Amino acid sequence: MSSPDRWPVVPLAKWKDTRDTLHLWTQIVGKVKLALTPFVNHEDARTAASPERAVYEFLESTYAAAANLANWNRTKLEHAAPVATPVRARR
Repeated sequence: MSSPDRWPVVPLAKWKDTRDTLHLWTQIVGKVKLALTPFVNHEDARTAASPERAVYEFLESTYAAAANLANWNRTKLEHAAPVATPVRARR
């Protein structure tokens, strides 16, 4: 199956305003999260008993902060998302 068969054409003119709004919102949420998040010592994550778990917990807390700040309906957003298996980083 070629790429054009798998991905629909998305004309920019129809969703440009949504894209721009999402981009700005993502920047705002990221800056708020950065301001509210305590300093993360990467060495602590790297040397943790489970580095993958430490990073996962950080990402989960980041998502939760954004979702709560934006009053997202998390029940609808998180309906049946597949759970990814962590992949070990190459060293």
